[in-house]
Formats: sequence, C-alpha cells, structure tokens
Amino acid sequence: MAPWAHLALVCLLTPHLLASPEPDESESTTNLHTRPIEGYKSPPYYPTPPGGWIPDWSEAYSRAHHLVSSMTLAEKVNLTTGTGFFMGPCVGQTGSVPRLGIPNLCLQDSPLRIRNSDHNTAFPPGTTVGATFNKDLMSERGVGLGEEARGKGVNVLLGPSVGALGRKPRGGRNWEGCRPTICGASV
Repeated sequence: MAPWAHLALVCLLTPHLLASPEPDESESTTNLHTRPIEGYKSPPYYPTPPGGWIPDWSEAYSRAHHLVSSMTLAEKVNLTTGTGFFMGPCVGQTGSVPRLGIPNLCLQDSPLRIRNSDHNTAFPPGTTVGATFNKDLMSERGVGLGEEARGKGVNVLLGPSVGALGRKPRGGRNWEGCRPTICGASV
C-alpha cells in the first residue's frame, strides 16, 4: 500500500471514530457476539467420538481414514478452508488435492436460480410452489434447479430446504421454507 494511502485511510476513519458514542458503563460489558446464542451452538465434544462402529460403514471408514492419513497438513487445510464470495464463479469453493484426485467443490447460493451466472432460469419461490401442495410440481422444480446447477458446474446448491433446517426460528432459511405440513408433503 502506498504511504499516502495509510494517511487517507486514517483521515477517512477518524471522523467516524470520534463520532462514535462512548459505551454506557451501566450496561453489561459482555459483547453479545462472543456469547453463543441459545440454540445455535452445540458444546464441543472432545475427543471426537469414534466412528465406524456400524458394520455397514466399516469399509467406508477404513478408506476415509487411509485417505486422510495420506494427506499433508497443507492439503487438509486447503480442502477444509476454501474461499468465499467473488473468488471465482461460485459463492464458496473448497480447495482441492490434485495429488489424490480430489477436485474442488463449487458451492452456489440462491433459492430461485443459479446466482452470478448468465442464461439461467428464474424458478418460482419455494413458498409459492409449496402452497400448491403439488408434489410433482415441487419435484419438477427441484430437478430443474439441480440440472441447471450441474450444467453450470455447481456441486452443492445452498438453496431450498425442508425440515428442521428451513424452520430454524431465529434464522436458517425459514423465509424460503414452508409450514411443516407442506414440507411433509414435499418429501
């Protein structure tokens, strides 16, 4: 950054900092953002419970353990960190491990269409389709969204949801979800 840019940044931010109100001493000094909001965070469980105790999954656990054991720390970090908005054609992207043939995953977000792309379909909102109670129509919409996402290189569509995820009372995706009876009819 050029030396003058630091001065410009200080000049830009100083009035905002000076105009900020002083914190009220009578209020609690606890920052709300440091406390977990009720219902949004599970307590950590250490050590991670061992998996693989269901016989049907033993081969999968063995293969996964072998794969992860063969990865370097840098590869593990790359695979689990990813990038966010405007770092490519996706709203989120995982890293890849080319040495092991693991590609990156493209995550795309939108309840109505494939965001940040050209020549896509604007699908009707899920609440509109859900209000019809027409399971075939709901299925057609889901298949259409999925096919279009795959055609644009999207691996994970962070869009419509049913069940508990869509009905989280303080967030989640409930604005694009439906009543439990409609969710039940759709699956």
